[in-house]
Amino acid sequence: MAFKNTALTGQGPVAPATRRLAYFATLALMTLLIALSVIHPAHAEDLLSSGAATVNETFGEGSTFSKWLILGEAVFAIFMYIKTKNMMVLGGIAVVIVFLNIAFGLTV
Repeated sequence: MAFKNTALTGQGPVAPATRRLAYFATLALMTLLIALSVIHPAHAEDLLSSGAATVNETFGEGSTFSKWLILGEAVFAIFMYIKTKNMMVLGGIAVVIVFLNIAFGLTV
């Protein structure tokens, strides 16, 4: 008695891999079309523009926040150095200072 290949029975002339590829291609196309249909530009006024000066004074270059952040990093780095005896922990101070100079330099 010969065994029948039941994997392709009732599937027609198209192989299962081709059907799977067509299914995922259709799914990707439908997802793209839905995404494009719901994307539309928003036209509104900036309600927070009046607070830009306050934000720059609080978090801008040379602000109290940056000084306290560097001081906090220094205290934390000294504590962690005492705990771990790892000199790389003290390098975090330089990383924070460089990050603050770059981040605060980007504010407009």
